[in-house]
Parts: sequence; structure tokens; C-alpha cells
Amino acid sequence: MIKLIDFKKNAISIFWKTTLVGRTLKLVDTSFIDDFATQYLLDHYKIENKDIIELSYGVNNTFEIDERVQKILSELNQNVDENSEEWNTEKRKWRFLVLQELLSKSYHLKIF
Repeated sequence: MIKLIDFKKNAISIFWKTTLVGRTLKLVDTSFIDDFATQYLLDHYKIENKDIIELSYGVNNTFEIDERVQKILSELNQNVDENSEEWNTEKRKWRFLVLQELLSKSYHLKIF
């Protein structure tokens, strides 16, 4: 599973819309959302968004997570349509990280 640190290691920018695409692709679990919300609050310490704060504490209900992420996207004006180029850009980030993970595992297993 892709972790938030993977974005940092590869110098890939991440936004709330990135998490939405990741959740749609089934690549983001609840711990990723917790970590991202916490990091977002640390990076944007002046933000007082109730939904981000709740997500940083950990929400286990999948429907509630998706609902809160959608609300955050709307409030931050980061809505993204699945047919847009912006969606494809976010999707490419995930594709790169998945391939990176597969490559590192194959080296670890000495398949090559």
C-alpha cells in the first residue's frame, strides 16, 4: 500500500484531490487519510477546518471519510471531474508510485 512518505520521497505534490483519486482507485486506506490530514494541518496551521481535524483524529467509517473528503474538496475549491485532464494528472501520480513500489519489491525479491 502506498504511504504518504512515498510522495515525499519521490517529490510528488499531494492535494486533497490526490487523495480522492487514490480512494477511487482503492489505493488509499484510512491510515493514509489520517496521516495526510495531520500533515495538512501541520503545513497549514492557520486552517480551522472541522472535517480535516476529525480526519486527523481517525475516522474508520468509509462513507464518512468519503463524505468529509468531498466536503473538503468543495471548500478548498479542488473539485475534480473523472473525465478531466486534472484527474488524469492525479491518476498518473498514483500510477508512478504503484510502479515504484512494484519495482522496489521486485529488486528486494531479486527477480531480475
